Amino acid sequence: MIAEPIAIPANAGSGRRGAARIAELVRPFSAVGLAVEIRRIDRGHRLHAEARRLREAGFGTVIAAGRDGTVTAVTQALAGTGTALGVLPPGTFNFFARSIGLPPDPDAAAAALIGGRARAMDLAEVNGQVFLNNTSLGLYPAMLADREQACARWGRSRFVAYWPVLRSARPWQEFLLSPGRDSTIETRAPRRTVARDGERGRLSTPLHFRLRPGALTVILPAKGDPE
Repeated sequence: MIAEPIAIPANAGSGRRGAARIAELVRPFSAVGLAVEIRRIDRGHRLHAEARRLREAGFGTVIAAGRDGTVTAVTQALAGTGTALGVLPPGTFNFFARSIGLPPDPDAAAAALIGGRARAMDLAEVNGQVFLNNTSLGLYPAMLADREQACARWGRSRFVAYWPVLRSARPWQEFLLSPGRDSTIETRAPRRTVARDGERGRLSTPLHFRLRPGALTVILPAKGDPE
């Protein structure tokens, strides 16, 4: 059973739409007698701070309702603390939720959380910033920049999303695979654009990557736990 008390930091909006969004998030938990506290945030960059406040207030589970960038921001606040992370994906293209076996449908994902169990998972970080799926520099940040420009000009569609990927990848030919638990990448530039779980940002170099074994407690579905 998911650990109580439970909180969801959410940018739910205002008015009728915001109220409907909150009711949608809470309904599956209320139906089985679980109380969930919604903490409204009005800016995405405040998500990490709110998740940290929830952790410090003693909540047993903090649920990230959103895509990979949202989950990563909440994870940054919970890593190494024992407070459990729950994930409610809003649909497709949620790679972390998919990797731990959560269905893309929010109601089905909520049911999986309610009947799930907490498990410690390894976590990675770069320069102290955690990531769940990947961190990239060079090719992938360039593709994200091209995609953002294309979507701003042509709108969002599957073709618009994939075309910049093909265009950006053409000049890049060689890749080096070097596994390890602790690695440092040095570059000529003092700061580099880095894509961390799909969100671009600037980090100082050198870039220090390290693995933190068992640093994250995650609510996983009762069946289909990842190895």
